[in-house]
Amino acid sequence: AAPRDAAAARDAALVGHFLGLNEASVAAAVEDMRSGQAPVEGLLSVSHFLPAPHCLPDWLEPEAPRFAASWIGHAAARKAALFSHVAGSGRLDAQLRRLALGCPGAPHVHVFGHSHRPKDMSVRGVRYVHHPVGTPKEREWGMVPPRAAFKRLWREDGGMEPGPEAPLVRYWAQEGREAFDRARAKRRAAVG
Repeated sequence: AAPRDAAAARDAALVGHFLGLNEASVAAAVEDMRSGQAPVEGLLSVSHFLPAPHCLPDWLEPEAPRFAASWIGHAAARKAALFSHVAGSGRLDAQLRRLALGCPGAPHVHVFGHSHRPKDMSVRGVRYVHHPVGTPKEREWGMVPPRAAFKRLWREDGGMEPGPEAPLVRYWAQEGREAFDRARAKRRAAVG
């Protein structure tokens, strides 16, 4: 087998191993919810890693089936393209969606981490939220919100907080571009 094929097989086995560690917990959670002992008003699932390809920082169209290199138009394009090959697992997304079998119709929020790029969007019935603190440099550059703050997902009455009016797909392009441009001008002025 070619080295790339061997690496892909090794990666698939590794993903399968870690998903396998979740299987008993997913099955037990679904069974508990189906038992009806307590009403399920909402479902919150969590992963450190990106649960699906559409959660990649530069993924522009959440419903698109594949990543398009044309979506990248910034200085870190090469790095972003490489990240698109290793992050976001459709298999993890399928696993978290199986949780909803225990509570059909209840709102489902999946909170994830790892990418340091904010997201808040709904795709096929699941709201995906990533609300990173980021590094001081990322805050200065406008890649994450300038101040770390909590994000409230549920109200005291058990209802889910609504998502943003417009889905937050690319924070940098939607919210942080001006801060990034100011930081870049400041860096250039200091150098030159």
